[in-house]
Amino acid sequence: MDGEYRDILKYIVSQSSDVDLYVDNFDDWAFDSQFTATLTENMGKSNLSIYYAQANNIKAAKKQIEWNFKGGCKCVEKDKKYFFCWKTESYLLYGVPKLRNVIDDNTTCLCMSYYLRSNS
Repeated sequence: MDGEYRDILKYIVSQSSDVDLYVDNFDDWAFDSQFTATLTENMGKSNLSIYYAQANNIKAAKKQIEWNFKGGCKCVEKDKKYFFCWKTESYLLYGVPKLRNVIDDNTTCLCMSYYLRSNS
């Protein structure tokens, strides 16, 4: 259901001391206000490691994350096969993207579907 992933994310992150986040392009997420709000609302005292495939301006992206998220955070360039994934000791919460046309054929929007998996 739309928005359900927020409650699931809050639950799995609150139960974890270490959280790994896998993203495709680090800049896209670091400067997204909804994403950074999710970090500040849900991470609490968890340590965050961000693994990314690419970044256009890694220094600016790291600075933005550090400004929004006051907990322990490390950023590592590492090509993973995840598009978007929150990984904790017990669960993986995947975000799978789908491009959709909106308004007309020349305007698209990226919609995410989320899937929860046990990390055993």
